[in-house]
Amino acid sequence: MFRQSLILLLVIAAAPLLAADQKLGYVYSDKIIQEYQGMTEPNTSLAKEKTAFRQKADSLYQSLTKARSDFDAQKLVLSEEGKAAKNAEIDELQRRYDGYLNEVYGPAGRLEQKTQEIMAPVIQKIKDAVEKIAKNEGYTIVFDAAESKLAILYAATATDLTRDVIEELNREFKPVTPTQETYKRYAVFPLYESNDEAQQENQGELCRSAVYDVVRTQSHVQMVSQSELSTALARRSITGKANITQDVAYATGKDLLADFILYGSVSKAGKKITATLSIADPRLNQTYGTETATANRPEELKQTLGNMVQKLLRKLPQQ
Repeated sequence: MFRQSLILLLVIAAAPLLAADQKLGYVYSDKIIQEYQGMTEPNTSLAKEKTAFRQKADSLYQSLTKARSDFDAQKLVLSEEGKAAKNAEIDELQRRYDGYLNEVYGPAGRLEQKTQEIMAPVIQKIKDAVEKIAKNEGYTIVFDAAESKLAILYAATATDLTRDVIEELNREFKPVTPTQETYKRYAVFPLYESNDEAQQENQGELCRSAVYDVVRTQSHVQMVSQSELSTALARRSITGKANITQDVAYATGKDLLADFILYGSVSKAGKKITATLSIADPRLNQTYGTETATANRPEELKQTLGNMVQKLLRKLPQQ
């Protein structure tokens, strides 16, 4: 969310330095942010904000769930007027819940605004460090290679200023270790069985179970249970062998307050099993990666899925 601002500042900072004989350099902003020791406090502040947002969302969701449960328990004895009143209450709670998610996690929402606010001093420090190094070493412009639309096909090692910027930023710090660990909530959907053979052997649930086992063994992970997932899907009238599309996965992930979701499909031809899996942040509607892998024998499937999940997990942004 904040990297676009960082790129803009780097380019603007260098613009006044343009001259006929240009000396160009580049940095990887993602690596700078990852290794900058001053990120401990911003990360902690951002984690607190995320926790507060989630607690409010949890409270709204619990109120909505209770209202639905109360209606299910009472609908046989309620008058038509009573049912209408209960349905109106549920609809209002649903609107409040959906509105809050959009207000916080939607485009330019409160979480994005808070992130930009917390990251503004860090962005300024990185900008200042790049300007200092650029001026001292005679660079006329410095690009951000992590997100630049310019394809850097070749560059001399000396023009990569990333390590110089990291060292400049970290001068004021002693080595530190993380003081706070946060847990991330994952939901693993059954893989859609895209042909008859896969359906006959229940490959979608077998694959989901294998993926679930790999994810839950990672550190600082909280899993959405199968019963929670099934209930959330049922509320959207999705049961059995239905195809879990990207839109459905995103929407259900939001209902479950999941930080990340995994969804995909599986097919089987003879002994050959082919699985495709994606990992995404449902609240940002952002997929970070998709992988396809094949197992030539059923006994290889678990290992194949495990390797695929590890690849996908490495594609998630640094927390």
